[in-house]
Amino acid sequence: MGISQFIKDKAMELGFSACGIAEVAKAGSEEAYFDQWIAEGYHAGMKYMENHREIRLNPDGLVEGAKSVISVALNYYPKVLRNPAEPYISYYAYGEDYHGVVKDKLRQLWKAITEHHPSNNEARVFTDSAPLLERYWAWKAGLGWIGKNTNLIIPGKGSFFFLGEIVTTLVVDTYDSPKKNHCGSCIRCLDACPTGALEGPKRLNARKCISYLTIEHRGEIPVEQAVLLGNRIYGCDTCQAVCPWNRFAMPTAVAAFHPTPSLLSLKKDDLKALSREDYNRIFAHSAVKRAKYEGLLRTIQYLKDKITMRRTFNFLLLFFLSVMTVMAAPGDLQEKLAALKGISGIEKLQSDYYPEKYVVRITQQVDPKDPAAGTFTQRVIVGHVGYDRPTIIVTE
Repeated sequence: MGISQFIKDKAMELGFSACGIAEVAKAGSEEAYFDQWIAEGYHAGMKYMENHREIRLNPDGLVEGAKSVISVALNYYPKVLRNPAEPYISYYAYGEDYHGVVKDKLRQLWKAITEHHPSNNEARVFTDSAPLLERYWAWKAGLGWIGKNTNLIIPGKGSFFFLGEIVTTLVVDTYDSPKKNHCGSCIRCLDACPTGALEGPKRLNARKCISYLTIEHRGEIPVEQAVLLGNRIYGCDTCQAVCPWNRFAMPTAVAAFHPTPSLLSLKKDDLKALSREDYNRIFAHSAVKRAKYEGLLRTIQYLKDKITMRRTFNFLLLFFLSVMTVMAAPGDLQEKLAALKGISGIEKLQSDYYPEKYVVRITQQVDPKDPAAGTFTQRVIVGHVGYDRPTIIVTE
């Protein structure tokens, strides 16, 4: 048996759902995409993504003389789900924090490799913990393809997986080839994204992404996204839930990822009175701690303020419908926007992505039934990418 097949067989024994091996080389096909994503500010407040660019594009910077990336996937799809009527927590955070679980299995895998194939090769293990393009390397290693929702999709298994890597100087006998993309014409994830954060295939704007806003983001959540949170308090799995490939998702056999009774039974009333002690007890070993106590409380507060935000949401919905209507009609878009009721200013912007992009200022009454309540002005960016629907970003 060759070393490549041994590695894959051992990975399966350790509980991984997929394993492949890619030869180290510069990630040339990702370079332009990554640079554009950063340049457009789609990484939002994740400024660390701007660091170590060269290492991100070539793992040789993580392990000097690296020759191979052993990529693995570990299933986290829950065995038992929370009551959908209660506040939503992303599936990946149901069990223990994945960093330790995945890394421990990767260390076991490397130990088995060195025992089977003694050598002086160097190696480091990673899982979402280094400047490494994980999904790209999983694709290069033949695990699956990167879907339009930017998640790695494994054929016949779906996308509810943690990814991990061993970057090593070990040279193997056989390297894997990338999988062909099988998303086809499907755009369910794009259509279902609650905030329109998926602005096109593989174009994820973190500034609008509920997962980013409820987990990584520090500070208040912009009202145009806050009104669309629904009952989500940590993360959002919508783009995965609607993906046809996830009909193949099977409950994880990894005990560490099974939810605790305290997490499953957590109700909205419990969260309204969540103390720091409760937070530490319920989420002691959970990835939910990534959001920190203050961040979780902030998001919980939005669940209480739905009535206040609904007025803003109704205003945005009416404006969106108005824009949809004028885009369907013939004529100059700028002139049509300027003719909408309440428009107090419009300015065309330069954009490499949007053929047409405008800043629109709309002045509306605070309460249409009470003229004495005064008016407010909202600044909105309207972008049109050639589809039937526009992209609208409320900026202030």
